[in-house]
This record gives sequence, C-alpha cells and structure tokens, in this order.
Amino acid sequence: MLDLYGGHCVNTLGAGHPAVLAAIQEQWNTLSFATNFFEHPARERFLAAFDRIVPPGEWRVFLSNSGSEANENALKAAL
Repeated sequence: MLDLYGGHCVNTLGAGHPAVLAAIQEQWNTLSFATNFFEHPARERFLAAFDRIVPPGEWRVFLSNSGSEANENALKAAL
C-alpha cells in the first residue's frame, strides 16, 4: 500500500522502506533543523544543485521554511 496523502502533519515518505528510514535517521543525526539565518553545508549543497538547473540569467533566491512563508514573501516581493 502506498499512502500519498500529504495533508497537515503528514510526511509522504512511503510505507516505511528501510532505505528511506535510514536516510531520515542519518539526516536527523547530522542536522535535524536548519534555519535560513545561517549558512550550513546542506544549504550550500542545495544551492549548488539548484544553480545547475536554473536557466541562465541573473537570479535571486529566497529559501523559506514553509509554503506559507514562501507565499507571504512572494506577495511582498510582487508589490
């Protein structure tokens, strides 16, 4: 059974596959929470990977912690 519901407080991580659980535990032991306020290796790796897929041009990126935060800041930037 594969549960793809992604509602409030639900993680869509499959049905407890051992490889997924091991990856989650490794990440939790390495860095369980990250803020946008500080630079850290995971953030830098993400930005480097993101940079490879962004079309050419001058871009500014804002990383947010939630969809609500992303939408709020998108609206602020558009005004």
